Amino acid sequence: RAADGPAFVDPGWVVIVQERYAEAVQPAHEMCAHIRHLALGALGLMLLCVGLLWGLVMAGANEPSRLSAFWRRRAGLPTASVASGSAVTPLPAALDHAPPPISDKG
Repeated sequence: RAADGPAFVDPGWVVIVQERYAEAVQPAHEMCAHIRHLALGALGLMLLCVGLLWGLVMAGANEPSRLSAFWRRRAGLPTASVASGSAVTPLPAALDHAPPPISDKG
């Protein structure tokens, strides 16, 4: 075996490598900071969406504007405001009469 070099001999020794604590945990701290930034961004986006939806609902609940009238026309909904007309929508002729009463006599 002299041509291949010396054979591997295990002396039975153990090597302990010690790193500084700050250097060892730095990747974990960086990951926590990154996750924290992502969570804050997601929270901000969620609050923005809820605020926009709340604003749309409040704008629709108040007197209709030209923009809401435009969207109601596009959706095929009536555009008459409550102040200018009746708040009660008339029933179609087929539903204008009451159904016959149910009798227990069979």
